[in-house]
Amino acid sequence: MRVKDIMRTDYLVIRADARLEDILRSFAQAHVTSAPVMDGTEFLGLVSDAHIVDYLQPKKFKFIFKRGSAKPLDGVRSLIAAKLVSKPSFTLSPEQELASVLGKIAQRVDCMPVLEKGRLVGLVRGEDLVEFFLQTLAQDAYSQSISEAEKGAAVSSASSVLSASGASASTSSSASKTDSSSEDSASLDTEMDRVLDMVRECGEVPCSQISKDLNLSIRSVERVCEVLAHHHLITMNYSFLKGPIAKKVDHAK
Repeated sequence: MRVKDIMRTDYLVIRADARLEDILRSFAQAHVTSAPVMDGTEFLGLVSDAHIVDYLQPKKFKFIFKRGSAKPLDGVRSLIAAKLVSKPSFTLSPEQELASVLGKIAQRVDCMPVLEKGRLVGLVRGEDLVEFFLQTLAQDAYSQSISEAEKGAAVSSASSVLSASGASASTSSSASKTDSSSEDSASLDTEMDRVLDMVRECGEVPCSQISKDLNLSIRSVERVCEVLAHHHLITMNYSFLKGPIAKKVDHAK
């Protein structure tokens, strides 16, 4: 798993000449507290609520925090992102192994820029890590649910084999299943990834359409969606005409 597998490519960007009021309004609308600052295609750094508070600490701005005092805000209103920006102490690259940078991300989960040859190509936020862990748990839960279903079928099949061909045939069948278990698990993970990717791309899509486009059985799609919804990675609605509908969960940018 690499950084590029969890980074977001759709995110809020603040222009270098954006005024403080515009920055704060953008934060509120996107439900974030930090964002990258760009001067054209050049990445200047990050601006955050913490940076803004730090900048307003000097005595000349103390009046802002005093109740009932006069507030000559001209100096504050003229502040722009380029003056509030801060260079991150470290950045990520898309090809880095996620396991090798988790410690760094944990130190600053609010907004981690991902750069490739000096160009900003993505962000990693705390929500992205949460979603990554939820997806890992969802994949495990799905694999277990399939294994339980197959185990029940295998018991029934083994009974038939034993009565028809003796214990040796059953033993051979069991060994064959063990050899392919890791391959089956990887296939299930890929199946879930494909369904989740389609839901995220479409925004909202009936399970019947997912089944048709991905060439999966409708029952498999519905089972995957149930697990994803249980782990809050998607939501599920029901339409009388279209049946179960999977909808992506919108996150802060």
